[in-house]
Amino acid sequence: MLLPATFLPLWIAFTLLPATEPLSRVPAALAVAALVGAGAELATGESTASDSYAAGDGLRWILPFGAVLCLLALIAQTGNRTAANVLAPIAALVVLAVMALQTHRSHPNRRTAALAESGLVLVGYGEALVGFGVARGLSGTTDTVLALGVAAAIALARLAPHRIAPATSIMRVALAAALFGESLAVLGGLLVGPFVATAARTLSFMVVLEGVGWTFTTEPVRSYAARIGVATALLLVLTVAERLVG
Repeated sequence: MLLPATFLPLWIAFTLLPATEPLSRVPAALAVAALVGAGAELATGESTASDSYAAGDGLRWILPFGAVLCLLALIAQTGNRTAANVLAPIAALVVLAVMALQTHRSHPNRRTAALAESGLVLVGYGEALVGFGVARGLSGTTDTVLALGVAAAIALARLAPHRIAPATSIMRVALAAALFGESLAVLGGLLVGPFVATAARTLSFMVVLEGVGWTFTTEPVRSYAARIGVATALLLVLTVAERLVG
């Protein structure tokens, strides 16, 4: 019942918030995202009540929270009231889809759980892409702090299914943030367009985080290398496309 009941309030929020003043938009967006995050914890908690330590326990709010903020940022950037009205219900459905995926993350059926987890991985890196893009539009220090904050939040959500001890998880997240911070310094000196620079940040983050996560699994090296190879090829295509368009 919780997920369907959330649709209408989200639709209203995605319709009204992009049209508000920037100064009031940020706290209002954070409030809406926080409520959605709390709802995600409750909804997923009900579906995994029989599991004393469900995947993502206590961290289920991160991806829905980020989804709300990312979608609001994207709708606000359109600058078109009509487009915003059309995108608002779609954005609400996307947030509900993220919440639904989380309820199936610990599904008894392994295939269903694997598909849900794969979807959440895509959601996480999609949110990272938007978050890094927003950060690039800010001043140097604020850019770095926001990018590292986004990286740490997504890392927590990504490592949660491995069910590792909290202390170990924090250390791994800190390691991922440190390595990603080093890559930010390197990427900052590259003379590329803004979109490719943002995509490069996301690729760097993916390489770091997937590498950290891979140490907890028995997955073959070739599978990890294949994912990174596909992401790298996509970045190269984007780079060439931006150069041709520019």
